[in-house]
Amino acid sequence: MREGSRRPKCLLDVLLKLHIEDQVLDEEEVRQEVDTFIAAGHVSIAVTVKWALFLVGLYPEVQEKIHQELDSVLGADSKGPLSVADLNELKYLECVLKESNRLYPPAGAVARKFLKTSAFVATKYPREHTLLWHLLGAQRRRRPRDCIGRVFAEMEAKILVCHILRSFSLHSLDSRDQVLPIIKLSLQSSQPARIKFRHRQQ
Repeated sequence: MREGSRRPKCLLDVLLKLHIEDQVLDEEEVRQEVDTFIAAGHVSIAVTVKWALFLVGLYPEVQEKIHQELDSVLGADSKGPLSVADLNELKYLECVLKESNRLYPPAGAVARKFLKTSAFVATKYPREHTLLWHLLGAQRRRRPRDCIGRVFAEMEAKILVCHILRSFSLHSLDSRDQVLPIIKLSLQSSQPARIKFRHRQQ
């Protein structure tokens, strides 16, 4: 990447700089970081897509707007290729996925250990104390959030949901009161989210 470039650096650029120029990471550490970046997203993508499809199946008017957007941007061919430009035009689908993630974040909680005695929100915590953030409750307020794999995860979820909704109409068989979020390693549901898939008639 050119010096002074405004284009954000990708993760691999940063890791290679830390390995080659700064010599902070060895080759194995770079490989482990890349593996973590790619593999860690699998569970969160699956959770994101599950909750998004469940919600879309509950709200026919939202699903209809998504279908209209897909047909407008991608045409009637449900098997046609997707380009990055196409995905970037799917603004309504993107909003639906973000709202689904706000209501049902893939990780229900995050733990952080204090490396030294610290004050946080007017409370003093000793060194080695672990603090657990309950994300399911925190996600109800509108504010910026970020994650190192956010853009990659959003694009992957968008592609999966796009392919499914190009071909199918969904109907969720249970209400949100029946399928409750349960915090485990990732956000699970109290019972399976049953969704009926029907081939779209275009």
